Amino acid sequence: MRPVRLYAEGFTAFREAIDVDFRTADYFALVGPTGAGKSSVLDAICFALYGIVPRYNDERAVAPAITQGAAEAKVSLTFEIDGIEHIATRVARRTKTGATTKEARLERGSEVLAGDVKAMGSAIADLIGLNFAQFTRCVLLPQGEFARFLHDTPGDRQDLLVRLLDLGVYTLMQSRASELAREHKQAHDLTQQRLGDFAQCTAERLDEARAALDVTRAFRDHLREHVPHIAQLDRAVVTAVEHAAQIRESVTRLEAVRVPPEIDQLGSQRTAGLARISIIDRDLATEAAEIDRLEPVLAAAPDGARLQRHLELHERRETLDAELGVLATQLATAESDQAAAAATCDRAVAAAIEAQRAHDHTAAHAGALELAATLEVGAPCPVCRQVVSSLPQVEPGALQRVRELLDQARAAETTARARRSDADALVHSERGRHAATIEQRDAVMRELEGVDPPESLRASLAHIAAQRSELEQRRRAVREHTQQRNEAVAYIASIDRDLAGARDVCGSQRDALVAVGLAPPPIGDDLVGAWQGLATWAAAQTPARRHDAETAQVAEAAAIDAARSARASLVQHAIQSGFELADPEPDIDQLREIAAAREQRAAEAAERIEAGLAEIESLQARIAQSRDDHEVAAELARLLKSNGFEKWLVNEALQRLVVGASATLEDLSGGHYGLAVDDRNDFEVVDHRNADERRPARTLSGGETFQASLALSLALADEVGAMAAGGVAKLDAIFLDEGFGTLDPDSLDVVATTLESLGSRGRMVGVVTHVRELAERVPVRFEVVQTARTSTVTRVEA
Repeated sequence: MRPVRLYAEGFTAFREAIDVDFRTADYFALVGPTGAGKSSVLDAICFALYGIVPRYNDERAVAPAITQGAAEAKVSLTFEIDGIEHIATRVARRTKTGATTKEARLERGSEVLAGDVKAMGSAIADLIGLNFAQFTRCVLLPQGEFARFLHDTPGDRQDLLVRLLDLGVYTLMQSRASELAREHKQAHDLTQQRLGDFAQCTAERLDEARAALDVTRAFRDHLREHVPHIAQLDRAVVTAVEHAAQIRESVTRLEAVRVPPEIDQLGSQRTAGLARISIIDRDLATEAAEIDRLEPVLAAAPDGARLQRHLELHERRETLDAELGVLATQLATAESDQAAAAATCDRAVAAAIEAQRAHDHTAAHAGALELAATLEVGAPCPVCRQVVSSLPQVEPGALQRVRELLDQARAAETTARARRSDADALVHSERGRHAATIEQRDAVMRELEGVDPPESLRASLAHIAAQRSELEQRRRAVREHTQQRNEAVAYIASIDRDLAGARDVCGSQRDALVAVGLAPPPIGDDLVGAWQGLATWAAAQTPARRHDAETAQVAEAAAIDAARSARASLVQHAIQSGFELADPEPDIDQLREIAAAREQRAAEAAERIEAGLAEIESLQARIAQSRDDHEVAAELARLLKSNGFEKWLVNEALQRLVVGASATLEDLSGGHYGLAVDDRNDFEVVDHRNADERRPARTLSGGETFQASLALSLALADEVGAMAAGGVAKLDAIFLDEGFGTLDPDSLDVVATTLESLGSRGRMVGVVTHVRELAERVPVRFEVVQTARTSTVTRVEA
């Protein structure tokens, strides 16, 4: 796996988009101040592939990776595997509770290898051959994880190698083998237990079942042989019983022939009914003739409605004449009242005029009167300025009195005028009513021109009403006579039905005699005579038929005895054959059913025992097979335990890693150090300058620890593909995040030389460093610079 291009936007420090081109960058460094986002470039690579940010190490903790204030983060990595480019893209979006990475896609050219998170996880693992944990141990070594493999406990290191080398398949094999061992043991025990269910299936029981089957089949054959004879006897019984029953029934029917006493009554009742119908028909004819006479007369009579209308007009005229008399009196009274009101009104008007004149005269002297009231003897007059020698005579309250008289006169005038207006209105109203009534009477008189007087009209209407009443009475009589006739006809029909029923009874008695083989005389038109003749004939035939019945009864008993004896012989044979009979006298069908049921049970018992014996043989073979399978699975599970085969594989892999890492460490340390493992699989340092002395790897200095960790990481990257059970893609890149600041100048020079050598041999090597001396020796630098809004990445060639 070799990165080609990285695109990121809204991811950690990169609020705005970055586009990092790794082409031709076999050996590069990510440089920049602390917090600028150098490690975020490696985080973006890992997130694009696995959806996990190494520093969080949790696929659910993606919200912190989204730039503060951004809604989503998008990362797309183009990488090569065996020269073929692939593109891995993931998008993380903020939610109310955190973030989600449901959008993920893996492409190869125009082909979409995965279109969602779940499919992409398995597709990346299959394509690269490493899961997230393996990738961060072999390819991308994040901060704080660089020396972990060197310092791990043997158990943790074994677990890691099991995952890296995909040795978990052997654990699965061991687990499956243990499971199979339990399954085969359980199958063996269950089969052994089931074998006890067939304890009753023995050869002796099979012989007994077959013997019972033979006896049953022998009885079946005996029954089949004797059934025809018994059937013949049964038919003889049926014939004898039917013949005896027929003779006895003929005696019963002969004795039942009787003439009903009500036959004569029905004839007389029918004659009386026909006479009643004749009388009703005569009355109906009389009433019909009268109706035929009255209907034309009424049809030619004047229209009753028109006559009634004329009579009502006469009555209306009389009413209007009476109303005119009343109205004339009311009009005269109203005119008299009108004249009186007019005279009163005239007098009131004259009085008001006179009062007005008096008022005006008094008002004209009112000023002088008021002045006179203010004069004093010896004082000058306010008008003429002469000295008043004596006071004039003044009547006090005169003006007030004339004003009151004027008000009274005016009120009387208003009242008189109102009364006169009311009288005028009443006269006008009475005259209008009188004129309208005269007009109505004139209209009625015009309609009465040429009309008969009221007395003639009343006489004509009375005559027409009498004729109509008579016609209705005649029609009512017709309806009543018709109903009476229908009732009489129904009565005759009822009698006829009774007679027909009596004839049917007589015929049924005769037919009943014919049905039992007798030949009675026929029935003629005379029902009474025919019935009496039939009764006489039946009485004469009865004695002989009674004798025949006694003879038939004897033959019936003999036939029944013969059939019963034959059946008893069959029942005895069945009992001797071992049959259990619930009914002591079963019929042939019951015996046949009992034999068939016993034969079926015996056959099923024999088949069941035969099948049981065959199943016993099969179960015994399965028990042996289950025992063998259990032993094989149990032995395989024992051999594949983690402290056995897996541990041996891990030890072999660890030895190969140590050989490769030791050679690399010798190059890095100038031949000073090598690596080895002790008997507990802990790493040891071999000091070649001190007589190959061995000491624990934890005793190394910081720079020496870096050299040893780098050597192990390179060995892992080189050897994991060759040693893995399933194989992985070629790992063409390794990324180191920090770890160089603790090296002395000489060690740093050795490390730089080693990294340059790795890069020149076709492996991409990327480092994240703060060490300026190391960065200056790297041919390609990606400078990460943080601004106020976002971080940027710029490629700089040395």
